[in-house]
Amino acid sequence: MSEYEFSETDNRKFLTFSQNLTYLSISLIFSGIIITILGIIQKTNFGDLLIGIIFILIGLSLEVPVLNFQNIIVSTGKDMSELMKAFTFLSWGMIFIMGAIGSILIAVTIGFIINIF
Repeated sequence: MSEYEFSETDNRKFLTFSQNLTYLSISLIFSGIIITILGIIQKTNFGDLLIGIIFILIGLSLEVPVLNFQNIIVSTGKDMSELMKAFTFLSWGMIFIMGAIGSILIAVTIGFIINIF
């Protein structure tokens, strides 16, 4: 049983998407590193440190779907399975991102309460 093979036009769209996702991943990792370093330097701002680490983890979690989207372009006969893998990792990534946002909100709230008292 053979799988669906995307056209060259489709592959160019996947290439553009994977490149944009890579740029997003790199910018999140770079921003996370800067925020983490600032959190370490300031020593009193635990929230910045936590936010920086979460940005780094989110950026790293986007790299697996990027590889799957790039595999769609270079592979033959595995396009649908690679697409489904990418969507699976993206869905788990979204769950992780929602958890990260919740963690940031909790950390900021705790930091705000600690600074008040």
